[in-house]
Amino acid sequence: MSSDAGDSFRLPTGWRDAGMQGRRGADDELPHAVNGAAHLCERGFAFAANGGCPDLCELQCHAQQRMHDMRLAFAATGGLRSVGELAPGDDASDQARFADIARWIATRRIIGFMWCAQPWVPMFQFDLRPRLQPRRDLQPLFDLLAPLYEPWAMANWFARPNPWLSGRRPIDDCVDRLPAVLDVAHLEHFIATGQTQTESPAPSRSSGH
Repeated sequence: MSSDAGDSFRLPTGWRDAGMQGRRGADDELPHAVNGAAHLCERGFAFAANGGCPDLCELQCHAQQRMHDMRLAFAATGGLRSVGELAPGDDASDQARFADIARWIATRRIIGFMWCAQPWVPMFQFDLRPRLQPRRDLQPLFDLLAPLYEPWAMANWFARPNPWLSGRRPIDDCVDRLPAVLDVAHLEHFIATGQTQTESPAPSRSSGH
């Protein structure tokens, strides 16, 4: 489920080297919304430090395997890219793209999670032309899922076979069968919250009627 609202996240100093300079508040725009994958390692190493796991190498290999599996799952739909790959330069265009992606991750308009001290994003969620933008047709779907899943778990939701889609993966149905994926998300949202997304409190009746 979603992480605590009180958590905060800052990009590690120097991850973009000189490229971070001049990006006003860019690191502050990436809060806890991008740390889903990092939680896997943090919880595991804390467990190991308390004597629960004698083999840190085994834990690291397990985490690396999870990321490898995630890469394979999204390979056919554009793959995964780090934000550093999508905005590698220091010119005005790349700085603007960096800030845009940071804002989209922070507001959960896209899936973004941490891996090896960098935020990563699945590319299926973008329109690439005329410029990089979140797919508008996916926003109702993300609005339903974001309150239910941390970013890493949300990415995993798209990558795993879903029994309500006859065993198909949601990522494979996000173009031709998007309404079916949206129906599944509505169902999960209702099961988890007891409310439909559009449900609102009934208006009160005035005393004069």
